[in-house]
Amino acid sequence: MTEKSELWSKIVEDMCEQGKVGTALILSCQNHPDKKIQASCDKDFSKAPNGGCLQPCGKRLECGHMCEMVKLIYKMLNILIKI
Repeated sequence: MTEKSELWSKIVEDMCEQGKVGTALILSCQNHPDKKIQASCDKDFSKAPNGGCLQPCGKRLECGHMCEMVKLIYKMLNILIKI
């Protein structure tokens, strides 16, 4: 990308100078922020399904049960159910 875009070339250069370029993306679950995943190849993203982590949500549902799904999936289902 940097070879074809002067803008991206400058962005990457600046980030390298600031020490902000590494070998992996650090992903964290919005529901379990202590769960961090380092993604350095495409297979690593399977550890963060739907932008979450592999740990069940754990939030209490309106019915009283504990949610065992990844929260982002639950939010999507909750929206679909309400429509």
